[in-house]
Amino acid sequence: FDTVGRLLATYIPVTTMTATIFTFIRIALDALVCYTNYLDVKGTNTYLVYFLTLLNPALLAVTSGIAANLLFALAPSRVEDEMKGRVGTSMSFCLVLGLFVGSVASIKFATLVDFQK
Repeated sequence: FDTVGRLLATYIPVTTMTATIFTFIRIALDALVCYTNYLDVKGTNTYLVYFLTLLNPALLAVTSGIAANLLFALAPSRVEDEMKGRVGTSMSFCLVLGLFVGSVASIKFATLVDFQK
């Protein structure tokens, strides 16, 4: 779904406002994940929980793909020409580092959470 978001981003104008909007939508979806977990623990409406459990990763991936594409296109245009290569390299490095740290943290977090409750 991240790829779908990146494809959709090609139809969205690259401006500071659109990048900001999609970044905040991406952050706001984290609240939906927490609400889904709350509903699951509370034990209400299991079909809604199943639906949201399937919908959450898709929405997070699509908005993440859109936001990343917009920000990767916008950031180099904000610096001087001689710094554009360094900005692109720094962003790519931080993207890979963030994916690695998030993956390692999720493994550690999964060992701390008891999913059997």
